[in-house]
Amino acid sequence: TDCTIYRLSNDQCNASYDIQTWHEIMGHCNYDDLRRLQNVVDGMNIKEMNDKQKGQCETCIKGKFIQMRNRKPDARAKAVLELVHTDLAGPISPETKEGYRYALSFTDDFSGAVLIYFLKQKSDTAKATEKFIADTAPYGKVLCIRSDNGTEFTGQGYQMVLTRNGIRHETSAPYSPHQNGTAERSWRTLFDMARCMLIDSNLPKTLWVYAVQAAVITRNRCFNNCTDQTPYQTIRGKQPDLSRMHKFGSKCYSYKQVKGKLDSRCEEGLFVGYDKNSPAYLVYYPQTGQVQKHRLVRFSTRTRQETQPNMVPED
Repeated sequence: TDCTIYRLSNDQCNASYDIQTWHEIMGHCNYDDLRRLQNVVDGMNIKEMNDKQKGQCETCIKGKFIQMRNRKPDARAKAVLELVHTDLAGPISPETKEGYRYALSFTDDFSGAVLIYFLKQKSDTAKATEKFIADTAPYGKVLCIRSDNGTEFTGQGYQMVLTRNGIRHETSAPYSPHQNGTAERSWRTLFDMARCMLIDSNLPKTLWVYAVQAAVITRNRCFNNCTDQTPYQTIRGKQPDLSRMHKFGSKCYSYKQVKGKLDSRCEEGLFVGYDKNSPAYLVYYPQTGQVQKHRLVRFSTRTRQETQPNMVPED
């Protein structure tokens, strides 16, 4: 889940980059939304406000090419967690080293906030839904969940979770995926972002879990035209700070705890996101294929060192 945000201490500062760099840091978010975004977040400054690069990102062309469809806008909920859209994606190939093959999304209809849970099998859907309900409890009560008619949502175990928590369940008609369109569009957006991150960084597809999770954290900090602010602010009541956001796949250096007198004091790796459960960055080491979490990381694309981040609950 998107449970952490990394913030500067009292000596907070803005990160100033051209719009293309911000486009890449924010998971290839569209340029118009980036211009609006800098007015509703902290820690973000766009140096060059021009249209030269607009629509010319080759990674976006490769990662987001779709057949356009017309659709009628849906009526929106009027409060956070009044209506939540859920959908299961998978099986996703390749399977991760941890055995994950599925991903379960929850999209709040009002704020646009998204939470993701990774599953090893479909039967874990009910358990993940129960965790989602607990994770969102600080922000309100889930009143209604809308899903398709998949067996993972209609089974007895899943229905018991909803009944126990007093949640109404709406399902789409068979062979009518458009009736659960919000969840479908959320997945398209997240996989577009994750695909662009993997293409742009040239990292292996086995890291799709990290790319999708990074996409979730990024998406919740992107401008939402329906609310004129970010999903994060709608849920949390304050602006997010983007000064610690980094481009997926950026070269970075993690501090080595064990080293000899003449050994290097850091180890080179690639940034692949933020840890869900602790105030740490996730660093991928191509030589070993391992992903490790580190508190102290220096990024080659930024001049300042990332010191101890603080962790606060996330939407």
